[in-house]
Amino acid sequence: MIQSREPPRYRTLAGVTGGRLLDLARQDRDQAEGAADHIRQALDRRGPEAARSHALDRIGLAECHFLAGDLTGAVQETHQTASARVRDQLGELYSYTVGHSKARAVRDVRDRFRELLANR
Repeated sequence: MIQSREPPRYRTLAGVTGGRLLDLARQDRDQAEGAADHIRQALDRRGPEAARSHALDRIGLAECHFLAGDLTGAVQETHQTASARVRDQLGELYSYTVGHSKARAVRDVRDRFRELLANR
């Protein structure tokens, strides 16, 4: 990954904005795509030193995809999120998989969540 030349505040602003829009999307799913856009900007701007932020951003993106009804995108983002430091966030994300177990990919993600969460 190429180190961003932007000041850190721009990376932080994109992440914070994405997080707040995600908060809104939990109440109004129409906000999910805007939240995802800002979270992607934060990911694009972060350097390799921001591993924890990358993991949290990926979880936020997965949640945006679930809220928007994009199960494939949610599963793809979830597969990129395996940090032990964010297991609590995965526990919250797990609840979005409930009711979608007909989709094989979602069942696989649920199994992966259970495994990660059981290894606390």
